[in-house]
Amino acid sequence: WILFLSSTLSFPSNKINTSATRTILQMLYNFTLHLNVLNYMKTMPILIPMLLQMTEVDHVEIQLNAYRCLGKLMREDDIKKMANPSKIACVYIDFITRTIDDRAQTRRFHSLLDSLKNFVQHDQVKTELIKQQALTILIKCIVEPRFDPIKVQVVVLEILLALSFNNGASVILRQNQNFITHIRNLSSKTNSNQTDLQRAAEGLLWKLEKEVEAVAKSTNVNSYKYDIMISYSHKDQDVCLQIHDRLVKDGYNVWLDRDCLRGPTMIGIANAIENSEHVLICMSNTYKQSVYCQSEA
Repeated sequence: WILFLSSTLSFPSNKINTSATRTILQMLYNFTLHLNVLNYMKTMPILIPMLLQMTEVDHVEIQLNAYRCLGKLMREDDIKKMANPSKIACVYIDFITRTIDDRAQTRRFHSLLDSLKNFVQHDQVKTELIKQQALTILIKCIVEPRFDPIKVQVVVLEILLALSFNNGASVILRQNQNFITHIRNLSSKTNSNQTDLQRAAEGLLWKLEKEVEAVAKSTNVNSYKYDIMISYSHKDQDVCLQIHDRLVKDGYNVWLDRDCLRGPTMIGIANAIENSEHVLICMSNTYKQSVYCQSEA
């Protein structure tokens, strides 16, 4: 496949090559959804440069699938160095706009949102998405009840949480009272099948409203309930539990969200931070990619 992609770069206008390239890039993206295959793909040094070249091919479908693959393969520093974040934003907004109301393309719409999450953690892409009016279409996914609560609304809330770290975006979201009302309702849901939706809504509501209140109320604490609070990504749980157990063995009083807090997650974490003398941040790629971890930090 890599050899074939290489040959298509020499003849980009060939219709047969274009059709085959679209198919191969779609298959490559499907492979990135499997962790073991994705890890192997990351060891192929020629793959990322080749996909970057594919983003310059004059075919929007090829550009999209190349970006979707790159979002899975590239590290944070690589994405920061990408020359044209405005193009990434433009391609995604274009395809999301095309598919959002087309029932025949529902699966593609879900996939587009999911892959956009890989880019939205990075400031350059955030800025471009906001500049190109992405907030309007994302808000639509929350305020209209027709959208799937798990496949659409959870993902969109996490994208919006990432965007809310931009002051301009947070102002726009706070001023939309219809949107705020909807996320308040979602954050108070008690349906056991929708805990991810509740957590995502509660996290965004915290960022937009309660974080400012918590900072304003914070005072100097002379005595702490915990010596150390451990902030970590749950994908790194095994090693962080080892750190926790060792610290406890050494006599420290440690707070750690072992089972992922339920209910008012951000309030519980904020209280733990305020009542801890030290906060140990277990930094990793998965930590940096998590909007919830960003909120903790």
